Amino acid sequence: MGHYDIHRATCYVAVKIDAVGAGSVARGERSWGTVVMNMVLPMAGVISRPRNRVATRLIMEMQVDGVATLMGAFGGNFDRAIIFFALLRESSDIRRCATGTVNAEYGQRPGMSVNALAASLARPFETVRRHVNALIEAGLCVRDGQQVRAAEDAAERPAIAPVLRRLHDIMVRLAEDMASFDLPLPPTRARETHDAQATVAAAIDMLLTAIEFHAPQHPEWLEVIVYGAVMVANARPYSYDPVLANIYSESDTVPPESLRLPVATAALARALHQPYSTIGRHIVRMVADGRLVRREGGVMIATDWMQTPSQTAGARIIAERTAQIFARLAASGFAFDMPGRLYCDGRPALVDFGPRHEVKRALPLAA
Repeated sequence: MGHYDIHRATCYVAVKIDAVGAGSVARGERSWGTVVMNMVLPMAGVISRPRNRVATRLIMEMQVDGVATLMGAFGGNFDRAIIFFALLRESSDIRRCATGTVNAEYGQRPGMSVNALAASLARPFETVRRHVNALIEAGLCVRDGQQVRAAEDAAERPAIAPVLRRLHDIMVRLAEDMASFDLPLPPTRARETHDAQATVAAAIDMLLTAIEFHAPQHPEWLEVIVYGAVMVANARPYSYDPVLANIYSESDTVPPESLRLPVATAALARALHQPYSTIGRHIVRMVADGRLVRREGGVMIATDWMQTPSQTAGARIIAERTAQIFARLAASGFAFDMPGRLYCDGRPALVDFGPRHEVKRALPLAA
């Protein structure tokens, strides 16, 4: 496999937020965007990774799948879904496993305040408060003083347990796919058992990373999700093709429009558990401002938009964040040398955008 810089990947930053006030994080309180992710931004000149476009496509497949899974469990309400899973990751045993080490402090954190959660997710305080109240009313979360945490049995609920299993398995699938393309992976550390909760924590972190870096480029979260889903669907003809994927593997090797496959509004609506009219309304706006273009059979990412500096830089940073998440997984005993043995329910199918977008070849590719 390619070279993996384990020293950069395991860097840890502890940032305290000093802002105090309405809608702010209390002094000394940690937030998702700073410490909970346990990551640092890569230094200039270090962020370029081998075949980063190959890695980006596989990462996007995982992130879109995870988002679609969460939306399916919460009736298409992504705000509520990501707020719940952020709290679950922060206030349950999943947090104890998230750093790759078993540390008593990580199993005892009571949760997060609504202020901290809103700041971490860059969402309005009132929006987050409304969703938190709904989660408490549904019995999925509880309030403990100023803190909110997932209910003790939330991970075992019939609506949540299958989601966690799929998040686990799509994270394993990402590692397996990256191995099949001989992309850099951390060395496996000797450990007798696989820590499934660490893998779930890593999957949640992958989704939070996607929101952190893509949300500022779109006016609404749903358009972040639509953009990612369109990109994944467009790339299906070559994402898992061992020849084409490597021909178009770097930031400056852009797949031509003739290779990309448009995706229909109806297919996006089904995959993302949204009404057709909702997706259609957002597509109209995204076409109007140049993010998407209409082609026969559906819509595609506009090439000019895909190649803006913010898009290419964001993709490279997400690849670095993925490397850091993988480093923590390695510390937890994740078997990167044989990820295919770690599935809970077998290799999950890719997000279904219809027969035209189905990958015909057997997956994973032979490494």
